[in-house]
Amino acid sequence: MRVSGELDIATAAQLDGRLRALLEQHERVVLDLSELSFLDSTGLAVLVGAARLAENDGGSFAVSAISSSAQRVLELSGVAEKLNLSPKQG
Repeated sequence: MRVSGELDIATAAQLDGRLRALLEQHERVVLDLSELSFLDSTGLAVLVGAARLAENDGGSFAVSAISSSAQRVLELSGVAEKLNLSPKQG
């Protein structure tokens, strides 16, 4: 699944719902953040929540193709260590 634009308080609930539905339907979900221009703490919480949900259900959740701005937020917040990050693709 690809996320573009901003992942913040205005969009986090929508992504959370979509990720939960995908994790119920699929054993593995990979989120492409290459087109994400902004990521706030609400968005970080959605990503960590999806990773926990997948782990608790025996599935997997990964984040890939991370934009440089999202990568920086993930690293500075310490969330990068909690997520299964695929190698940076651009």
